[in-house]
Amino acid sequence: MKLWIRMITPALACAAVLCACTGSPAPAGEPSSSPPVTEAATETPTLIPVPPQETEPPQKTPPPSAEPAPVWPANTGIGISVTAWSDFISENGELLLAADITLPVFSGAPDAIARYYAAALEDFQRSAQARADEAKEMFRDGALTRPYALSQGFSIECHAARLISVIRTEERDMGGMHSEMEVYGETFSADSGKLLALDDFFTVPPEEYLPLLLAGVAADLDGSAADLFDDWRETAEALLPRAAFCVSPEGLSLFYPELTLAPYALGVVRADIPWDMVSDAAAPTPSGG
Repeated sequence: MKLWIRMITPALACAAVLCACTGSPAPAGEPSSSPPVTEAATETPTLIPVPPQETEPPQKTPPPSAEPAPVWPANTGIGISVTAWSDFISENGELLLAADITLPVFSGAPDAIARYYAAALEDFQRSAQARADEAKEMFRDGALTRPYALSQGFSIECHAARLISVIRTEERDMGGMHSEMEVYGETFSADSGKLLALDDFFTVPPEEYLPLLLAGVAADLDGSAADLFDDWRETAEALLPRAAFCVSPEGLSLFYPELTLAPYALGVVRADIPWDMVSDAAAPTPSGG
């Protein structure tokens, strides 16, 4: 199972400093008592040692000027760590369910974000208990073919000065023919902790920005249309308003659940839309922050 994901150190020149040593001739020899001769005798000059000059170490030229700051500079004031929880439920020595979750922790962020993920952990624990109860019944009826499994992880899509965008993925194996995957998208204002919606990223109403997003989805997925269902465009349009999404400095990404746009083997379908495609309607800064 997979997600469809589309995805200089400057050289420093060294200048070598070269040094050379030079000598000077010694004075001529002392006069002789012999009669002068027509040609003066010459002597081989003697070199006087000259202390060698110290060679300066090669000097590094300054690096090229830095690239302009990105549109959304990194948020250095909010740290990222993780919290994890797991549980294994058995009966009579038989494993019934294995559950684990890893969630982000943003130190220095508004408390609202911490409360959101605390609630997400509680929801996951309740779901794990409900699945365990179901597995127990299946086990007692002799119908449990394999232990249930429930697992959730996350990735940070954006950690910018005013935005935090997270994608969580949950995989569930409930004993059926195939496991299942679900994607959750969460984008927060780093200033207030508010959970942002698509509306917060546009200056026009949904009836004006949704067609732009749909055009972006089509542009990204057209090259793979042969792998998609025949009616994928209609389904993409119908599901777009409530699709999970994330943002990054490059653009906005939408996630369509398994078996909605494509066969099971392709998993969750991701469509990446560059900001340039929706620039006429996109807000310079998300509202609601």
